[in-house]
Amino acid sequence: MKLKVVELDMNDALSEETKEECHILKLTAVYLYDFEEVTYLVSFSSAYWLHFLYCNYTLEEDYASDELRDKIDEMLTSEFFENIYRGVRDIDEIPEQIDLEEDFDENIEDAIEYCRGNHFI
Repeated sequence: MKLKVVELDMNDALSEETKEECHILKLTAVYLYDFEEVTYLVSFSSAYWLHFLYCNYTLEEDYASDELRDKIDEMLTSEFFENIYRGVRDIDEIPEQIDLEEDFDENIEDAIEYCRGNHFI
């Protein structure tokens, strides 16, 4: 098991109305995946199974209040973002990825818990 952490642009996941209401300039989601495990989908293209970890976002400077951050954090729970398949080519093209050096004895759940408690990106 060779684990990597990757950050994906998720600006398109929110409606323009939500972005304006919450004053979000940029939204990303951070995922964990096993670089050595590739799945072939119905379309015969190879994909990684990405495990959702957490979101990062940037707010308009004038609106960065704790109250607004609490509202956004509540909205952006793991129920909003899910584990997803993403094409190998799409992921491999992302230059900034983090290789996890820790040994999780083939236990992906331990790796997910570790990454959620230690934000890398």
